[in-house]
Amino acid sequence: MKNQLLIIILLLSLISACSSPKQIPVVATSFGFASEKALSIPTTDQVSVFESLPEDDLVMMTLTTNLSKVLREKQNPAYQPASLKYVDRSSNEKEWNIKIKPRGNMRRKTCYYPPLKLKFSKKDLRAQGLKEIKTMKVAMKCQSRDSYDQLLIREFVAYKIYNILTDQSFQAKLGKMRIEDSEGKKDPFTSYAILIEHEKEMASRINGRLMESKHTSKGALVHDAYDRMSLFQFMIGNTDWHIYNRHNLKMVHIEGESFLTPVAYDFDYAGLVNAPYAVPKPGRNISDVTERFYQGACRSKEDYEKLLQPFRDKKGEIMDFCENFPHLDNSSRKYILKYLGSFYEIIENPRKTKRFILKHCDKDVAK
Repeated sequence: MKNQLLIIILLLSLISACSSPKQIPVVATSFGFASEKALSIPTTDQVSVFESLPEDDLVMMTLTTNLSKVLREKQNPAYQPASLKYVDRSSNEKEWNIKIKPRGNMRRKTCYYPPLKLKFSKKDLRAQGLKEIKTMKVAMKCQSRDSYDQLLIREFVAYKIYNILTDQSFQAKLGKMRIEDSEGKKDPFTSYAILIEHEKEMASRINGRLMESKHTSKGALVHDAYDRMSLFQFMIGNTDWHIYNRHNLKMVHIEGESFLTPVAYDFDYAGLVNAPYAVPKPGRNISDVTERFYQGACRSKEDYEKLLQPFRDKKGEIMDFCENFPHLDNSSRKYILKYLGSFYEIIENPRKTKRFILKHCDKDVAK
């Protein structure tokens, strides 16, 4: 009788574990991942703070906080009080009491003005009838010089190119943020800002769930999604990403797929941006971030043709967007068009495609 009770208890435990929404099987155990923790948000007609912001116009914002503390303690970031004001997409003025802290790894070390994470209270979000997405990432210009505004706008253009190529990408909005010191000790300053969709929102939008674990195998990825992401990174000249430790990548399990879809973010080290502080990924046989290095997998010629054609088909839309994006100055516009033109010279020329992509695949030295 005791043995029978033990068996019943074990079966009930297994049923409970399998039915839990927090874990789902994703990939075969041969990849080392029988299951992963899945993060999702409930389906709702509500919008988030990010979604409530203007879509096409600049998001005009004012952030007030102890600026000296942000700059002084950016290497040991902790949340501190702040107030945020902006006008939403319905032309309503909004004011929030929030918390902020510096975020990011290299930019926190390299930049005078670090990227920020904004944190809203669930209570306030509930009162405004918004989704309970508590945080939003904001990237500002790295240094005070105006030229760094243009570098940030170039990075924003990378996000928009990614959006043109696939919905499986982070949405981003361009803002202009005035930072005021609540202590009155530092002069206010204004910076362009990239406002980035929350990862759980992104995953939900593409009918998936965000997966969390420290490591991922290349064999655990949807081939088409992995190849498209790799070619996009080659397009913008970015080597600052890695599959195994998920560096600058989020992994999403899309409904109906047995494998994971990688979604890239943080493009300040890309050749398209060409930031003064950016360096190529160690181990690559390139001396400058403007040199391209393909980090994708080897496929058949037929698979490569299937991969390259959508990039060719989108050329006109991508180049037209860059030509007409109003916040690029003439220097940045010319640079971006020339840099993207050199990418298309490669994928429109079979000999160059073979040299720079087909013969260069799987040369990612850290598998």
